[in-house]
Amino acid sequence: MLGRLGTAYLDETSVLIHPAAAEKALPKPADPTAEPPPNIEHLPPPLRLTEQRPGGRSGTSPAPVANVPQRRFHGTANIDPGDPIASFTEIVQNVIEHFTAQYGTEVTISLDIEARRPRDGGGFDPKTIRIARENATTLKFKTAEFEEE
Repeated sequence: MLGRLGTAYLDETSVLIHPAAAEKALPKPADPTAEPPPNIEHLPPPLRLTEQRPGGRSGTSPAPVANVPQRRFHGTANIDPGDPIASFTEIVQNVIEHFTAQYGTEVTISLDIEARRPRDGGGFDPKTIRIARENATTLKFKTAEFEEE
């Protein structure tokens, strides 16, 4: 009987294989009579990437460091005010869901709203100000302020 080991999270990159096949794929123990790996002191130095600098001069930069964990993402996007639901849906499906699908990832989503009236058109009417303030309070906005410009 198999015991329960935990929860598995599957995504488009996950692969399920039979335990017997996994065991066959494991590396075999090292053969004590085998030849040792080459000494790395005899390997050539790392390659340097050539970059084109402004003005046509070329220079070198160190090769990128491999396996440096990228642990934070920050992105800012403009939302189409004519169809905000479609814009939010596209961002959720194409960006946010990739982070929330990875167990243990902490995702914070913030929304900034800026509304301006033209200088020659007067300010917001009192009804709009009252509704926006009340709804922002009910929805627990961190900030919701009107100001003169």
